[in-house]
Amino acid sequence: MERRRRPNTRFNEAQVSEELKITIALALKKLANDDQKELELPSSLTSEERKYVHFVSQQLGFRSKSRGEEKY
Repeated sequence: MERRRRPNTRFNEAQVSEELKITIALALKKLANDDQKELELPSSLTSEERKYVHFVSQQLGFRSKSRGEEKY
């Protein structure tokens, strides 16, 4: 039986700027109120920032998935 891997929700919140927190909150709010099904974020986010995005997304009931070479 294959086990589903739970995302790593441990992150260092001190490494996530208030500006990014506000940007993510607004983007997710827009996503929730829009017909849009996906939100693509810049590849320039750090590992800690990506972890934060996954954490907040899951707290709001979204599913999140990383793509690319350097998944958090």
